[in-house]
Amino acid sequence: MTLQSGALNKRVRLETRSVGTDVHGGQLDVFTPWITVWGRIETISGKALGAAESLQVQVTHEIQIRYRPGVIAPMRAIYQNRYFDIVAVLDPDESHFELLLLCVEGTSRG
Repeated sequence: MTLQSGALNKRVRLETRSVGTDVHGGQLDVFTPWITVWGRIETISGKALGAAESLQVQVTHEIQIRYRPGVIAPMRAIYQNRYFDIVAVLDPDESHFELLLLCVEGTSRG
């Protein structure tokens, strides 16, 4: 897949995840905004499911962004009012040109 800048037409906010505690001492995910980037969001088709099979989760979307060091699972991506848990970050051909974020939509709202 090649990176076409015109296809990166969505403003996607990436957030880091850490573990906090609620008022009862239970653990909860805490998200902190990290960076906003241009991206392309695509519903997963059969082509990307092979990479996701080993993750034992049902990947629903792929988000393509320009390469940026520090993007890792288990960050999350937010586009408008949609939440995407990042379960894998792929750097095609280790080229450091683009990243493909394999995501599950709608599972963490903080």
